[in-house]
Amino acid sequence: MQTRERRFYRIIGCIILCLLPWMILCAISIYCGGKISELFPFWNDEVWYWRELYNFSSEVDLSNTGYLSFGSYIPRIGNMSTHGAGPFLLYGIPAYFFSLGLNSIVVINTCWMCAAFVILCVLVKPDFITAFSIACCTSMFLPYLLYAPSSMSETACFSLMIIYVALLFKISTGNQKRYPVFMLICLLVLSVYRINHVVLFLPPILLCSSEKRKRNVCVFVIGGVIIFLISAWLVVYCQSPYPWGHLYSVFQLPRTEAIKQIIRYGMEQLKSYVSGGDLWHDRIYKLFYLLETIVCVTCAVYERIKRRGFYYVSMSTVLITTVLGLSAMYRVDARSMMPILFFSLLSMVLWNQKYLKTALLCAEFVILFTGFTKPVYTYESQYWSTHYRNKAVADIILPPADDELLAKIVYDRDATSRWDNTIYIWEAGSHRFYCGLPKGIGIVSGPFPEDSEEIPKWLFWTEAYEDDRYTLIYSDETGYLYQRAR
Repeated sequence: MQTRERRFYRIIGCIILCLLPWMILCAISIYCGGKISELFPFWNDEVWYWRELYNFSSEVDLSNTGYLSFGSYIPRIGNMSTHGAGPFLLYGIPAYFFSLGLNSIVVINTCWMCAAFVILCVLVKPDFITAFSIACCTSMFLPYLLYAPSSMSETACFSLMIIYVALLFKISTGNQKRYPVFMLICLLVLSVYRINHVVLFLPPILLCSSEKRKRNVCVFVIGGVIIFLISAWLVVYCQSPYPWGHLYSVFQLPRTEAIKQIIRYGMEQLKSYVSGGDLWHDRIYKLFYLLETIVCVTCAVYERIKRRGFYYVSMSTVLITTVLGLSAMYRVDARSMMPILFFSLLSMVLWNQKYLKTALLCAEFVILFTGFTKPVYTYESQYWSTHYRNKAVADIILPPADDELLAKIVYDRDATSRWDNTIYIWEAGSHRFYCGLPKGIGIVSGPFPEDSEEIPKWLFWTEAYEDDRYTLIYSDETGYLYQRAR
């Protein structure tokens, strides 16, 4: 009877966990007085994701869809934006076969989270207390709550971290020969999404080496090298450069100067990490990250004495390596660090004793309470409500169906160049263009590619623009639309 009752509560815990993402999204919608169907991409990155995926459709010829880039900084191969291949891996299949609505990425993100929890429940088989602890950890994790109603890909990344933790747990049982293959697939997606996630190869390598499973160590070491090279190749050759980024400027320098610049930049970023950053949520996230690192290092030292320190050593290594790697190669921003922190928290909740779980959950609750009581940046006014069309701020204008200016821009399936399906606008993230242009039309913003051999077919400017290469075809109170004369 006791076994049957325990199984019943385990099933209840797993059901709660698997439905948690939809419960959170519905709760946020009710709190904001909006509907899930009214969600739309609001921040610039969201709009870029949506536009790029909207163009990735079976209704257009993918070989001549327009560019999504800054100025003339286009990729050497293809037309991926500065966000790289990650969005295509996460959302490519539904985007290609189905027409994306403005809320589609939010729905897909939520489905990703539900699927990840289903996989965790199947592989880990958590009891009710563990399932409830994981549900509390997720529902009180501030970055997840922030991104839940948004089209940001971080939510899907959190789901990949859940799958990663579940696979790592399964590999730790020792007798699972097929799970390293699934782990490599998961790590491939994570590393292509963001190359700094290559550090997540360290935990399975350390786990297998501590248990003297040499074959699996070789699999993960060789797999890690291959996946890193694939990710680096995609970044260098298939991703649109970000001209204001640190790595882009480093690549323009001689080798000696580049090394000095990396070291100098790394020290500046480490100082920025210590100072916490300009925004309150960056400071509080980085503080929590530092606290988690200290806990992991302390537990690693303590458990190493007792010869039970793998999990803490691996998590400490990942947490520290992430900060050092981001310092040298990118920037130490909370957005890049939070998926790694989420992995660490889930691991601690899954593998630790009751007292440490309780302490971590209490720390999360304190940070959650701080986030909701901060008077300047409250979730309701600054983050959540802005993603509902009935609550959108005044300067965000979604285009009407009969927008005459946008009707002048037509996708050309027979175009011989991607520039023939590209428009230039100054403002990156303009909802009117990113959400209103037909499928297949790319958008270039930032510095105008005047010195480029090829230029966009259309140009939109808020003021009259004098250029012999363009002819005015439409104007209204918002600006002037020009079309290339040749």
